[in-house]
Amino acid sequence: MNLAFVFLFIFLIYLFFVFLISKFNVKFCAICASIFLTWLTLIILKLYNLDIDILFIGILMGQSITGLLYLYENYFKIKNRFFLSFRIFLILFLTYFSYMILRLI
Repeated sequence: MNLAFVFLFIFLIYLFFVFLISKFNVKFCAICASIFLTWLTLIILKLYNLDIDILFIGILMGQSITGLLYLYENYFKIKNRFFLSFRIFLILFLTYFSYMILRLI
């Protein structure tokens, strides 16, 4: 699949989520949501035997892992600092989960 098409897809989904956030006053990360939907869409297309580079899916999944880590890091700084020491386990679990998904496709 053409990389420019994937970048355009991410950008258009991002604009859509920015529009949703501004119109409906919902709170979520537009970049995170667009990256997540992109790799989810690419996995679905890969399951339908389209020529999708699994390396790019892995990179996008890694970006999602990093985003989740930063999201929960800020949450735990406010609520309970004890859980900050478990960041490494969270990132290892999510990395293993991503690896298993990529092995299945």
